[in-house]
Formats: sequence, C-alpha cells, structure tokens
Amino acid sequence: MIHNVVRWPHGPSEQARRLPGLLLAGLLACLLALAAPVGASESTDASDTSTVPAPAADPALDPVDEPALDPVAATAQWMLEQDDPRLRAAALVVRTGTGGDVRTATVIDAIRSTTDSAAMLWLAQACQSARIQRECIDAGLDDAIVRYDSANVFARATLYPEERIADLMLATRGESMHYFALIEAWYDALSRGPAAGPSESPSDRFAQAFAIGAAWATPALAPLAETCRSATPGAELDRACQQLAGRMVDGGESMLGFMIGRAIQRRGEPAGDDERATVTLASDRAACQMQALELELAAMDDAGIREFIRLLKRHGEFEAWDRLAETHEVDCSDPPSMLADHEAEEAAFNATVVSVAQDMVSSEDDRKRAAGLAWLLTSHSQPIEAPNELLDELDAQIRSITDPAALAWLAAACGNVNIEDFCLAAGLDAAIVRNDPGNLLSRLPLLDNTTIEPALLQSTRVRSYYDEAGATWYPELYPELDPLNEQEAEGLEMSHPMYVMSAAYMVPMLYSSPGFGPLTRFCGSREDADREAIAACTRIADALVETGRTFTERAIGIALHRQQAERIGNKERVAALTAASEHRTAVLGCQSMAMQATWKTMTRDDVEAWIAEQLEYGEVRAYARAAERAGVDCSDPPPWPPDFTGVD
Repeated sequence: MIHNVVRWPHGPSEQARRLPGLLLAGLLACLLALAAPVGASESTDASDTSTVPAPAADPALDPVDEPALDPVAATAQWMLEQDDPRLRAAALVVRTGTGGDVRTATVIDAIRSTTDSAAMLWLAQACQSARIQRECIDAGLDDAIVRYDSANVFARATLYPEERIADLMLATRGESMHYFALIEAWYDALSRGPAAGPSESPSDRFAQAFAIGAAWATPALAPLAETCRSATPGAELDRACQQLAGRMVDGGESMLGFMIGRAIQRRGEPAGDDERATVTLASDRAACQMQALELELAAMDDAGIREFIRLLKRHGEFEAWDRLAETHEVDCSDPPSMLADHEAEEAAFNATVVSVAQDMVSSEDDRKRAAGLAWLLTSHSQPIEAPNELLDELDAQIRSITDPAALAWLAAACGNVNIEDFCLAAGLDAAIVRNDPGNLLSRLPLLDNTTIEPALLQSTRVRSYYDEAGATWYPELYPELDPLNEQEAEGLEMSHPMYVMSAAYMVPMLYSSPGFGPLTRFCGSREDADREAIAACTRIADALVETGRTFTERAIGIALHRQQAERIGNKERVAALTAASEHRTAVLGCQSMAMQATWKTMTRDDVEAWIAEQLEYGEVRAYARAAERAGVDCSDPPPWPPDFTGVD
C-alpha cells in the first residue's frame, strides 16, 4: 500500500497554517455524512472488561521522557496530575483513545471525584476505549450522568451495547456533546502545561487543541443514527428520535452534530438535490470564512483565542464563524465552491484512467486485460449497469485466462458490483481452483456464508496480488499523467514518478485487496463443537500473520485470532493481540516516515526498483527493508510478528 496521503506532524510553527485545513476536513466529513444513510458502527458489549494487564505502578502517572518530543503525551501527563476533574477526564479520553495503558483504578478514581457533566461524558468515552464499561457502570458513572447531566444520551450510549440504545433514547432528556469544552480544556492545558513555551503562539495551541477535539470530542453518533433509522415511523422511539434530531439541528453545537441531526430527520434516506445544495452552500460559506480569517486567527493573542472558544461554546460553529467574520468585515455571502477545483481535477483524472483501462482491455497481455476490465467494472454502480460488451468481455476473459493474479482481480470486480452469479456461471471459481489451487484470498469475493466453509476447509495458503496490480498499472499510467509542476510537487512532497506510482497503486485497490467479511463472519460465529471449522480458521489466521504480504492481511490475521480469544474468554490473549495490532500500526508509521524522506528525490529508475522489490518481497518486507536502508531503527516497538509465547 502506498501511504502517500499520510501527513506526518510538522513543527509547532506549522500548526496555525494547517488550521483551515483541519476545519475544512471536518466540513467534508459532514458532507459525507449527509450524502448517504448513516450505517451502523461496531458495538461494544458492556460485559467486555478485557484490559491490558497493568504494572504495579499506574502508567497513567508515569513520568514522560523528553516532553518536548511529544507535547500531547507530556501535556496529558500534566493534566492527570492536576486537581481539576475536567482536565483529568480530558486527558483520559485522549490517553485511552490513542491506545495508552491506563489502569482501571485511574478511571474509576476520576469517576468518583467529579460531578462535572463534560468530564462524565469524556470518562464514558474513556471507559469504552479501555473496554471497561461494566466496571465504570458499577462505579456509578451511569447514575451520575442521569443525575448531573440530564441522562445525556451521547454519554450513556458509549457505556451500553447497541441493543440498549433504543431504551436510552426513550429515557434521555439531554444530548450535549460538550464538543468545544474539550477543545477549551486542551487549549488551557497546552497553554499552562509543559508544552507551553515562547516558540508556540496561541493560534498554534488552538490548532492543536482543535485537532484533538475533532478526533475525540465526537461520541459514537452512528449507533444512535442507525437506531433511529430503524424506528417505526410514528412510534414512540421515532418521536423521541425526531425530537432529538430537531434539537441537534436547531441548537447543535457543532457542524457534525447538525449534519447527523439532518440525517436522522431523513430516517436514513439520502439527501435530495435541494438539501444538498443548501448544505453545500453553508459549507462553502464556512470554508470561505475560515480561509479569509486565517491571518486573523494566526495573529490572535491568548485572550482573543479564549474569547473565540467561548463564542464556539456559546453559539456553535456556524454562528461563531459568522460573528468572527462580521467583526473582521469578511463577506462570504457568495462564496466560491470549495469542491469545484477538486471535482474538476478528479473528473480529468478519472477520464484519463478510463482511457488507459480501455486500452489495457485491448491488450494481448492477460494481466493488462484483466486489470483494465476489473477497473471498468468496479467503476459502475451496484448492482452493475455496465454495457453488455463489458459483460461479454468478462465472460471471454474468465473462459480463457489462466493467470492467477488476473483471475483474482476479476473475482474481486465481480464481488464489487454484485454479479457473483454471472461470474460463477462463467466458471470463475472453478478456474481459480484449477489455476491457483488452495488460495483462499482469490476465491473470497465469490463466497458467501453458505459457500465459505467448504472453501475454507480446502484452503492451504493465502496469496493476494495487490503489488502485481500496481505494477501492472504503473507503466500504463506513466505517459498519460501530466508531469507535476513545481508547486504541485512541493504540495505533494514527492517526485512525479512517485506520484504516478501512488496513482498506480490506488486505482486498483478495490479489486486487488479482497474483502474479508465472509471469512470474519464465519470464523466469529463458530461454536466449540465446530472443531474442524475452528481449526481451519486458525490455520488461515496463522497464514495471514506469518506469510501475508500486505499490512491488511497481517491485520486480518490478528483480528481472527482475537475473535477466537474473545469467544473463549481468554482476556490475556485478547490483550496481547490488541497490543500486537497497535504495534503493527506503530511500525508502519516508523517505516513510512523513513521512506518519506526519499520521496521528493525518487527518479523513475528508483521507483521501478521499489516496485520490483515489492513484487519480490511483498509490502510488509519491502517497507522493512526500505527503513533499514535509510538507517532507521523500527525495532522499538518490537519487530513483527508479535511474540505470543506463553499466551494460550
């Protein structure tokens, strides 16, 4: 996987310049929420109390080495040492949300020492992140939310599984997300704690606090929206949902809350053209204001920033930006479209890819033919509405191609557009079994809950063809993508060959990374008596962890192991596997940062050598080798795979 879109942290002086981007990203997320029905999120069972075993000393109170290198961690440590319950809770919601080790006793002590409504919401989120909801409820957190925060549904919904949310909705009298209170708490801590210093301006600290708020001040809204979407129109639950949505729309404190409220009002139906136009105009206006006020924000002193945060808390995002714009005589009554340029660029890029894909389908090379066709199929709606000639070409390729990678891409495309029956009738699964025997990953897109068991029992290995897909597209796209100009290259922080390689690997991602849904659903539902099936799931999980070539495969392998550990209630193994997943993420971040230093200078020869290395070793090993060549030690956290010795 090419991680070209990852932006690693810049120095503190960059924070203020990145603030409009952070705010615009939030707006784009809101637009996405409005564009489609809100789906269900993964629920957490309140009875699940698994935690990482804690050392004798509370790690939440351990000193942080070299605080200047990690201002957020150092500030969180300082917040935990203060007497202010709100500061401690604001630290814990971030500490647990980012995977930090925090003892259950630390959270319980915080629960018992506060009646502050915002602190209780953040502690409820911390309990969810640490998976100690049951202990937190027993410590009185839910009772305190009912007593001191009007049974705030956003707080209570993080403490209970999804099947309880309907009851919580009917019992609620409050729904504050305390969004800007978290930003205020972190701004105050960054201004007074160990990270404060003359090198950081108030706007720098505000940008960092805003980023923290955007990440951690949004309780799990998706389960609430999904519950409301499934409510019977006119029933008591539906009336409660509509009342909640009305309050979120009319008096919501954040743009995200406003958008989710609108989605609930629509009962899951997509927004109409008029509503989308209205919301787009509002978003464009806010974006215009943010960009126009960038310099004013950067020049604000501490008092000005604190007053703006009070505006946000008192009036919500829309009105706060309106007031600030009015104060500085900024007119955004007729704003430019913030998406217009992006949409034009995307349309031009897609037109280029369509042309390249059509040429590839006409090739005599089976991989090029299949890669081009897979993209053309996947780019259509679901279920497929492609022209008959594409289906005729698909039938012909299935019946003639023997290359394992090409067959895998065709299978993924069939699954993407829900034409599995057509592809099975043409003999695709049989062709995969014949030409790529024992490889479960190629067959996965064609399987469902009724067909996966025999396929799983017959599988002996896992092999994806992700790197082959990118390598197939790269030489085809290279002459077609216009070279980056100097400004574009500076913005992307990469050379033109690296930019083309990024596109070459992103274009086929949908049909070269198999969907693991059928596998995880099947393995997660096995009972102890299904010994043969459990053994097959274990075998595949081992293969994904030990021989998987992509980071996704390794992650799925760990997830399958964790499913089995949770099924039998082995909390120590669940904790070890959770730590292993976090370790893999940290290693990838370390390796990506090591590679990023070379992206601007990579020539076409360099990129082609890198592609060849991925083809030979796979994504995981290629990234590790690149980090070693750069002289970067990513062995702390420990190297992959994790050591499960003594964890049964």
